[in-house]
Amino acid sequence: MVEKQFISLQKLIDRCVQHDYDALKEALSLKKAYLNAEQRPVYIRKEIFRITEELVSMNQQIPALKSFAFDWKTPNFIWETTFIENLLPEVRRKYIAFPYTDFDDKRYFENSVTYDETLPYFSIIIKLVVCSKYLEQYRRNQQYNNISLLRDSKFYFFYFFCKSYKRMYFLCFNEINKIFLEWSFFPGQKFVMQFVIIAIFFYLHCKFLRIRIVIYINI
Repeated sequence: MVEKQFISLQKLIDRCVQHDYDALKEALSLKKAYLNAEQRPVYIRKEIFRITEELVSMNQQIPALKSFAFDWKTPNFIWETTFIENLLPEVRRKYIAFPYTDFDDKRYFENSVTYDETLPYFSIIIKLVVCSKYLEQYRRNQQYNNISLLRDSKFYFFYFFCKSYKRMYFLCFNEINKIFLEWSFFPGQKFVMQFVIIAIFFYLHCKFLRIRIVIYINI
C-alpha cells in the first residue's frame, strides 16, 4: 500500500517535471535565437550560476531533498532513495493518504503550488529536478561553446602561423640570395646559387606543408 502510493507520487512528479522542463527548454531555444555568438557563452555562465544558487537554496530549505539531489536520474528515486525516511511523520502520512487518481494536471500547470498543502514540497521537488536537468543542459551547451571556441582558436592560430611562415620564407630567400650573389667564383654561379636556394626552400616548404596537414587534421 505504502510503496504503491509513493510510486503513484513518482509518476506525478515525472509527468510534471517533463512538462515544466519542456517549457524551460523551449524558452532556452528562444533566448538563444535572440543572442549572438558572443552573448550566448556569457548568458549561459550567468544562468549556470543562478540555477546553482537556486538548487543550493532549495536543499538548505528542505533537508529531505538532499537524499535525491544528485540521484534524480535514478528511476523511481522517491522510493529508491532515503527521501521517505527523511520526511517528518505528518508529511509522510499526507503522501500516503493523498488520492493520486484525483490529481488535476491542469490545476498544477496553472499554479504549481496548488497541491503543496496536501502534498508538501511537491512544487519544490518538481523545481529541483527541473533545475537539475536544466543545469545539466546548460553545462552541455557551455562545453559545446568551449569546444567551438577552441576549434576557432586553433584555426586562427593555424592561419596566422601560415601567414607568418610565408612572410619569413620570402624574407629569408631574398637575404640569402643577396649574400650568395655577392660572391663570384665561377661563370654561371648566379644561376647555380639560385637553383640551390630554391631547392632548399622547396624542401623546407614541403616539410612545413606536412606539418600544416597534421595541424589541420587535429583541429
